Amino acid sequence: MYEKEENMIERMEERVMQLRELADLAKGRKEELKRLVRLVSAVAAEIAEAVPKWTEVKVAGNTYIVIAVATKFGTEKFLAVEQEQYGGLRGIFVNETPGSELYLYGDYNACVNVAHEEEFVFFAKHAEEIVKALCKGGAK
Repeated sequence: MYEKEENMIERMEERVMQLRELADLAKGRKEELKRLVRLVSAVAAEIAEAVPKWTEVKVAGNTYIVIAVATKFGTEKFLAVEQEQYGGLRGIFVNETPGSELYLYGDYNACVNVAHEEEFVFFAKHAEEIVKALCKGGAK
């Protein structure tokens, strides 16, 4: 387990519980989905900051990986999910419209896909497993 992440699991317990509750409410409800996307994005950003890039884990059939994206302002890390149903595209967890494309800082060389709605809901339902797996270092 990475030294910096030792307490991450404990720190995230409350947010993991909130995610589970929101996951059940978000289906078909616009405001709850927005709250879910915000909270998942915050948890994912904290994970990406704490865990080394290219750390990869498989949880309940989905592959999660901390990626690095080069922009005109430097490199940023994000938590991404490989989306098999979309041809293996990686979708990142950010507070943007699920399923959209995003140009980081308006940089046309730094285009990323935002995870789809079902990935946000799936992450929320499996957040505890995902956090634990990534904090333990993922696949070596």
